[in-house]
Amino acid sequence: MLTVGSRSPWGRIQGVHVISEGITAVTTAGHGGIKLSRARNALMPPCLRLAGGWYEEDAEFARVVVNFTASFDDAEVEAARRNLRDYNPDAYEAFTHVKIKPGESRLRDQEAFKEQHANDLVAISAFGDWHHDVPKGKVGVVCTVGGVRGLPENSERFFLVPEDEYQARGRFGFVVADPKQYQELATLA
Repeated sequence: MLTVGSRSPWGRIQGVHVISEGITAVTTAGHGGIKLSRARNALMPPCLRLAGGWYEEDAEFARVVVNFTASFDDAEVEAARRNLRDYNPDAYEAFTHVKIKPGESRLRDQEAFKEQHANDLVAISAFGDWHHDVPKGKVGVVCTVGGVRGLPENSERFFLVPEDEYQARGRFGFVVADPKQYQELATLA
């Protein structure tokens, strides 16, 4: 039985709320989620089940809600379906037997963006005109190939981009498809 003070994967439990038999929401100082009893976790289909029965509150909770819909209201179920589709698309497809189309899953769209722009310069950071090297109406962008972070410093390139172009960037980042189109700087230090 879960009680205040017991342990969870996210730390010491500060709050316990029984949703229904075998489905308990827990909160901690920094995070929380749902804990399923052994019996309830055994009822989860393999495509949704997590060993141990702990389902964190940001994404994994959706696995529980879409499987045990009778324990949640319609709005919670719809939000969970959307969350599962966005952040656990493989589990969504396996559970629903519905193939996700482009534009229907944030994670899948992000993966497609990364694949499409793997060889392009993608912004990993940006600076406005408060930065001393950036004139008004421009945005300074720091780019790497594929938008990969943690590369050696000398792999970064710096560009000045019109602010309106930068503001119109896509959902997953600004792409410098043609570096000759923008003013390149030696650094944005």
